[in-house]
Amino acid sequence: MAPRLALDLFESYTNPWNADWSYYIYSTWGDANGDVVTIPTYDDTTCRYVSTEGAGFHAFNCFGAYADTGSWTGNSWLSGFGSPTGQRLHIDLGSAKIVDKFLLDNGHNSGASTDVGAKAFTFWGSNDATAFTTLVYATDTNWTQLTTNISVLYAHDSGDWASHNYVGVRNTTAYRYYAWKFGSNYGNGSYTGVRRIKPMLTKLFAQPEATIKTQGSGSLKCIATTGALNIYVKKDITSGTCDLSGVSYLTFDFRASRTGSNVKISFTSNSVVTEFTPLVSVADTWQKHAWYIGGVADANKADVVLFTITVTNADVANIFYIDNFVISTGNDIFGIVG
Repeated sequence: MAPRLALDLFESYTNPWNADWSYYIYSTWGDANGDVVTIPTYDDTTCRYVSTEGAGFHAFNCFGAYADTGSWTGNSWLSGFGSPTGQRLHIDLGSAKIVDKFLLDNGHNSGASTDVGAKAFTFWGSNDATAFTTLVYATDTNWTQLTTNISVLYAHDSGDWASHNYVGVRNTTAYRYYAWKFGSNYGNGSYTGVRRIKPMLTKLFAQPEATIKTQGSGSLKCIATTGALNIYVKKDITSGTCDLSGVSYLTFDFRASRTGSNVKISFTSNSVVTEFTPLVSVADTWQKHAWYIGGVADANKADVVLFTITVTNADVANIFYIDNFVISTGNDIFGIVG
């Protein structure tokens, strides 16, 4: 049998925001690979705060479809006078949802007073109704702090235009309630304010999985929602480092929560895309797949620069895993490697 070589695609992780497998699609930040998480109603019942400057500055103003520019009255949340620190904002989504990123425009008034903008922050999730209604800054009972890719927000630019903070959240748990805690601002001694917050749910994302695996340190886990049709995760490969010329088969272990052919795997070389669709016959069970590429011209597999995993059927949510990716480095007289 021809020699085998592990192709290190599924165990080379850094952190979720600089990962080899990119799971955020940034065409219009999040809108290609993200659904905006809406709140059933925008009022003081679903959007809570520690304090507010009064009418026109309640928390629901920064979660609804309000203006990013112009006067801040009616378009932002502003803390009560003399309370620029120790502020919390809570939202009730009505049902549990996975929020794993959000957009935040910091406080400003027609491009001025940008020093009210929130600075140091933390982000939290909960499914406890009492936690949601408790608005004491230091009380985090039944809240789970969620890891974010930044812990300090940028102040708004000194101009009357939208100026976004893009915040990634490492979260795979559905929570009904979410909280932002603002510990400081950009120097205003009277207020802290936020112009807009847009929580979002990624349709498809990838993450390392240390437990559900067939070998090594872990597998690649992908979670696809019902909005993930044609969305993909990808791994860019440095040109000249992945040569599949002379290779007949790629084999890998695949497992999914739903049966059928719902995902395709592809690689790109010489601007040519080669695809394979694994068939899952039994849900939640590892199956070995052999991807025949012997018929692909060497010129179209000698310099692989991209691997992608694309959702082709999203009528039902799906969680799938890939592990133990192996290539043949020569002709396999038995017709399969692995």
